Order: sequence, then structure tokens, then C-alpha cells
Amino acid sequence: MTLANPPAFAIPVLLLLFRRPDTSRRILDRLRLLRPTHLVVVADGPRGDVPGEGRLCQAARRELGRIDWPCRVERLFSATNLGIAASLDLGMRHVFRSHERVIVLEDDCLPDPSFFSFCAELLERYADTERVMAIAGSNLGVGIQPEGGSYAFSRYQLLWGWATWKRAWRHQDMAMGQWPARAAAGWLDTVLETPQARRYWCYHFRTNHRTAENWDYAWTFNCWRRDGLCIHPAVNLVRNLGFREDATHTALASSPGAQLEAHALPFPLVHPPAVRRDAERDRCVEAQAYSGPEFLAPLFRSIRHHLHPSGPRA
Repeated sequence: MTLANPPAFAIPVLLLLFRRPDTSRRILDRLRLLRPTHLVVVADGPRGDVPGEGRLCQAARRELGRIDWPCRVERLFSATNLGIAASLDLGMRHVFRSHERVIVLEDDCLPDPSFFSFCAELLERYADTERVMAIAGSNLGVGIQPEGGSYAFSRYQLLWGWATWKRAWRHQDMAMGQWPARAAAGWLDTVLETPQARRYWCYHFRTNHRTAENWDYAWTFNCWRRDGLCIHPAVNLVRNLGFREDATHTALASSPGAQLEAHALPFPLVHPPAVRRDAERDRCVEAQAYSGPEFLAPLFRSIRHHLHPSGPRA
């Protein structure tokens, strides 16, 4: 398949590996289609109390031998288990020492090739639009599709393959230092439309402010406090390979999320006429993936914890 936007090749790709050589192999084979010129690989180390995990971590790292194209590969390997939050922070700080933008993949997120062209074009288009803080590869298969366009703007940060800028990531504060004052002022009442949504996010923000364990809740909070937006594609561009028995939270291969295939996005992209949040889509995402009563809410909460667990990963 010919990629629609060859300049994507020059954007650094941050790849997070752990203990899955088989999914790592599939991600690297997909990257071969892109042939990025710069790959930063953060490989987390094994937990000392999990038999055989060291062997699996080493096997995942050996898959980097599949890189057979001209590429600067920077290997940030940990001898001990850092967890996803520290691993991601390590990789982001490293990339942003010398680059202004990055595409991020974890070892169980398999993108359609058009994902890279999608990210490349929009990283350039919105490079100086402060309110746009990230580009998602997934739309979770939920909610409405953006009318007549290739993507929509949302308040929700979807992280199955994504991209961002140094100017956005500099607002990431894992300690969520502004949370107490904003909570006391009733800030979420001005952000979210329903009491159940406010309860849901208040609980997670309050918990993460106390523990500083989940980078994704901190990222969401720090985007919201700046009225930030995330771009969601009109079709799901990333398939999650993590629904299997060795997963902590997504072991059921029959789960709806396991059935979300990655599809190609047509080019040229059709751009929305303005940078404006799609409120109808956000109501659907909130109801189905987070605080709503629908049966998908527990599923997607488990997906979030699978992708971004609060401690050492399984």
C-alpha cells in the first residue's frame, strides 16, 4: 500500500515494548511499510516476582532485529520494571530534547498504514494551534461519525496509537497541581454536562492527584484545564491486539473492543471548517466509554487500565 504522505517518514516514532515478542513483531512489520528514519524504543524491564518475564522481555527486544531499512534507532532499555507511566515519560522527554512532534505506539496497538499519513498531515496543519493537543488513531468505534469530514475534535484523549507536539506535552503535570483549587471552585461543573460524568471524572482526578499513578488521567486533566482538544478519526485506524489470556484487564477475546478492526482512511483528508468540539460525539463517547450505564463502559474502563495500568504492567 502506498502511503498518502511520505513526510511521515521523518517524524520520530516512539515505540513502547514490554514482554510480548509476537505483538512487537507485528508492530515492527507494520513500521516496515512506513520506514521511519528515527525510532525511539523504550523497553520496560521484567518484574522480579513474575517467572519467565525476563525471557519474554528479552525476546521482545530481539524483534528489533527486524529493522532492515535505514533508520536511526535509539534503544532506552530498562533492567528493572518502571511501569508504563515512567516508560512513557522517559521516551517523551528523550524525543522532545531534539524534536517538536512525535507519534506514539505501544506494542499491542497495530495501526493501519494510513494512520501515519493521518498523523503527519495533521501534525503539520495544527502545529501552531495551541488548543489542539493530540491526534488519536482510534475512535473506539463509538459515537457518531463527523459529518462530511475525515475527523472531528473531541475533549477525550484516546490513546490507542496517537501523536502530539512538544508544545502540548509541556503542559503535562503528573502531580495535577491545579486540581485542588479547581475542584474547590466547582470547575468540572463548567466542563461536563451530566452529574454522573462529573462524579466519574472527579473520582479519578481526585484519586490520581493523591497517587500520581496514571499518566492518562493526568494528561486528560491537563488538556481539559487548557480547553484542549483531541482529533478523532472518522474511522478506527488502530486495532488493539491486547485482548488475550496474558492481559491483566482485557483477557476476553470475545470483548467488543477485540472486534474493532483497523481500517484505511481515504485521502485527501476532508478538514472540518473550524476547530470546534463535536459536542454530540462527546456525549456519545462519555456515555459509552466512561460514566454512562451502557454495557461498554466497564469494557472501555478496563481497556484504559490495560493500556495505562497504575503500576508495573502485566
